[in-house]
Amino acid sequence: MRQLLRSFAAVRVAMFVAMFVAIAVAGAWSASPAAAVVHSAGARPFLLETVEFRGMPSGGWYDFPDKVAEALDLLSRCAGSPERCPNREVSELLAETATLSRREPYQILAAVNGLVNRSPYRSDLENFHTDEYWASPLEFLTFSGDCEDFAIFKYALLRHLGLPAESLRVVLLRRKSDGVGHAVLAAYLDDKVYILDSANPQVRPQSEVTSYTAVFSFNETSRWAHIATRPAVRRAAAPADSDSFLRLYHAVFSSTAPGPNEYRVQLGAFRSLENANRLWQEVWRGQWGLLGQMEPRIHSLDLGERGALHLLQIGAMASARQAEALCTALSRRGLDCLVIGPGGQDGAAAS
Repeated sequence: MRQLLRSFAAVRVAMFVAMFVAIAVAGAWSASPAAAVVHSAGARPFLLETVEFRGMPSGGWYDFPDKVAEALDLLSRCAGSPERCPNREVSELLAETATLSRREPYQILAAVNGLVNRSPYRSDLENFHTDEYWASPLEFLTFSGDCEDFAIFKYALLRHLGLPAESLRVVLLRRKSDGVGHAVLAAYLDDKVYILDSANPQVRPQSEVTSYTAVFSFNETSRWAHIATRPAVRRAAAPADSDSFLRLYHAVFSSTAPGPNEYRVQLGAFRSLENANRLWQEVWRGQWGLLGQMEPRIHSLDLGERGALHLLQIGAMASARQAEALCTALSRRGLDCLVIGPGGQDGAAAS
């Protein structure tokens, strides 16, 4: 985990929003201000006072989705036929957790946190003779592990007990005082976030976890990069901050023009990536039920002496009709938008 955390430098996010809605690329600088963003009652909180970049899974990530799927399959098969379960540790785990799924969600979190935290801490070097290794849930049952292994095992067990993937995230943290890395599990219940920590017997609301900030989080379907909105040490932004921001941004988003058969819905045009991301976070938090697994795309234009223009878009969609339906739904909720067709043209002209 240390190697992973080193690749994400801590940066500041600009807190002002200077938003312009792009009616057309050529006239973007004269666009009118965007309408106020509408928040739904079900908007989810962000983790540990951070701004989140949300993207879809990519790369190996130590085969996390595959390891979870393998564990869930074996747990399900063993629960259905205990006498035929090939793994003694799984049989014992199922016997101990047999009645948990009938409890209230918070009680399930507390029971799982306490049960898993009984396992001893063991480093990757001790278990697997390497500096960094993410144990599968089944390997954890046999060998135990370090902090991220505890979090991954809790994730898989809670999934088996009925909690959905969208309510759970493994979170990589950085301690504010000295930058030391750590990993926990975050669980979303009733628009609140609870933290399950291998170093703490109690399940705590995130408001009580003040010594760490989130760096990266993920589940089976998505991943999020995080930037603290309240840095431990406040200082003026430096050029290195911008470089780090861009590296972090590109690790999560693509930044390309629409493809030849692709439609997008454009939400705004911005002078900075930071402000484009700010609007995306507002929209996704308030409209995540409508947007589902859709990803943001930011198409950046070089305007020479006038600087850069970053177009915040949602996509990709296969037809103009699909994009128009989404834009109509967003407009009814008070959000300005524009359909963008193949190659980046206005959707009306491209269709």
